[in-house]
Amino acid sequence: MDDLTIKNVFGRVKAHLLSVEWQKRGLPHVQILLWMERHVTADFVSRVISSEIPDKNKEPRLYEIVTTNMIHGPCRGFDESQLRCQGKYGSKSLCGKSFPKVCKGDMYFGNNEYPLYRRRAVGEGGHSFEKNKSPPVATLDLHLEEENAIFFKENASKDTHLTAFFKLCARNEFAAGLYYNQLPNHFVFNNTSSVWEERKTTASSLGRIRAVTNKTVELFYLRLLLTHVKGPTSYEDLRTFEGVIYPSYREAVKAMGLLNDEETWKKTILEIINHTNDRNQLRATYASMFAFSELEDQSGIWEETKDLFASDFLQRQKATEYNDEIYLDALDDIQEHVWNCGGGSITQYGLPLSRCGEKTSNIIRREKAYNKEKLTEEVKEKSLLLNSKQRLCYDTVLFRIENAQKYSHNGIFLDAPGGTAKSFVLNILLVVL
Repeated sequence: MDDLTIKNVFGRVKAHLLSVEWQKRGLPHVQILLWMERHVTADFVSRVISSEIPDKNKEPRLYEIVTTNMIHGPCRGFDESQLRCQGKYGSKSLCGKSFPKVCKGDMYFGNNEYPLYRRRAVGEGGHSFEKNKSPPVATLDLHLEEENAIFFKENASKDTHLTAFFKLCARNEFAAGLYYNQLPNHFVFNNTSSVWEERKTTASSLGRIRAVTNKTVELFYLRLLLTHVKGPTSYEDLRTFEGVIYPSYREAVKAMGLLNDEETWKKTILEIINHTNDRNQLRATYASMFAFSELEDQSGIWEETKDLFASDFLQRQKATEYNDEIYLDALDDIQEHVWNCGGGSITQYGLPLSRCGEKTSNIIRREKAYNKEKLTEEVKEKSLLLNSKQRLCYDTVLFRIENAQKYSHNGIFLDAPGGTAKSFVLNILLVVL
C-alpha cells in the first residue's frame, strides 16, 4: 500500500479501498480499489497489465512462469469447430470463462463492465504457445476410521479410496513406497470392485486429498499424516512412530515434529508488533493464525505478549497498570475475530476464557447489556405519558410477550419483562401512536 498510495507508482491516488482475504491454506491475498487523481488511459493499463503470452526471447523467465503455471489445456471434450466444451452428461456448452478470448489490438474500457485487455494475434505483435489435454485431478476420500459414507448396493464393497489404499500398501511393495496423493499417478480406482489397480497406459492423474480445516482437529491431523507417511497399512499404522502407537493423530503429528513450534509463532507475533501500531490489526492477524494454521498450545505466547495485545485498551481506560479487565477486553476482541474467521473457542488454543463465553452474536450481547435499574425508572416515567388507547395496546402487547416468554429462551429482549421488553414497547407506542 505504501508503493501505491505514498510512492505513487501508478500516479497520485485520491482514495483507496482494500479487503484482505484468506485462502484455504491460510495464505492471505488482497483486493484493492484505487481512485486516481488523473484519468487512467487504456495505454497506461496496457503497460501495467498484460493478458498476452510473453516473448520467449526477450523475457524467457516470465515466459517460463506464465506457460508453466498460468495456462491449462483445452476443456474436456472441447470442440474447436464450435468453440464449445463438453458439459455434464455429454452436453455441449459454452466455456464458463468465455474462452477462447477474442484477439484485440488495443485495450478497451467497457461501460460499467470488466475491461477487455489487449490480446494481440500472432503476426500483430502477439505470441502463441501450444499446451497438451492437462492430466486430470483425482479427488481422494478422507475420513476417520468407520466414519466414511456408505452406499448400500447389492454385492458392493464398502472400501473407500483410503481404506483400499491401506489394503494395497499391505500387498504391493511399490505402493508401500508412495504417499496417498501420489497413488492416482500409478493406480486407478475401480469403482465396481473398490480396489486400486495398476495403470495399463502411460496416462497419469494428479491426486488431491480433500481439504479440511484445523477446526475438525483429528481429521486435519489425519490429512497431515497422509502427506508425510508412505505406505500406511491401517489407521493404527498412521499413528505409529518409532514403535509407539499414539492414541490420537494429533499426538502422532506432534511426536513426528510436524507441528510449527511455539518459538516460530512468537517471532511472527513480535515481527507484526514491530511493523504496526494498530493493535486491532494485530489481534485480527493473531486470530487468523488460530483459524487457519495448525497451532498447538498458545498459552506461552499469550502470557509473554499479552501486554502488547492489550496496550490500546490500557490507553482507553487511562490506566497506569494492566489488570484482568483490560486483558479480558483483548481476549474478547481476539475471540470475536476468531469467530469471524470461522474458528471456535480460543480456549482450545490454550488461551483463557473470554467474557464472551459461548458463541453469541454481537446484537444479542449488546441487547443484554442493559441497566435494569435505569430501565425500570424509565418505564415508570414513560408509562404516565400513555393515553387510554396507548395503555390498552401496551397491556395487550406485554401480555402476549410475557406468555410467549414462557416458551422461549432465546429472545433478544424477552429475558427481562420488568425492564427491556416494557421499555421497548413503550418507546414504540410513544413514537407511533
